Amino acid sequence: MTWVSDLQEVFSGSLTMPELIKRVTNRHFRLNLVCEHCMRPVGDGYTIEKREEWTVKLLPALKVSFQVARVYNLAAGLGRFMFPVLPVIPPDLMDAGGSLLQSLKGVKSSVEDFACIRTELGKVAG
Repeated sequence: MTWVSDLQEVFSGSLTMPELIKRVTNRHFRLNLVCEHCMRPVGDGYTIEKREEWTVKLLPALKVSFQVARVYNLAAGLGRFMFPVLPVIPPDLMDAGGSLLQSLKGVKSSVEDFACIRTELGKVAG
């Protein structure tokens, strides 16, 4: 399984968490150009990254959940003056959640970069 090997790479230190997030949230394709005369691939091609559908659907829910957690943490911090046993989310966990959310926002799909190819193919096919 690939996710098991990805986790092994993270724990061994050869893969960072942002790289893992990019690997999990994007699908990777390779676009190779072909010579019209000899019909052989030319060059190394281009890497295309397309954002997974579940990340597009899940990101708004994650944003709202994180905002709710921040508001709760603020209210619980103020409420601890009256009720010292009121639990709060530790700052390091909130920072980790914020950085995870930022890294998910930063994942960019490169499909838009190749929109001109789709347009040209549509003209040829149509």
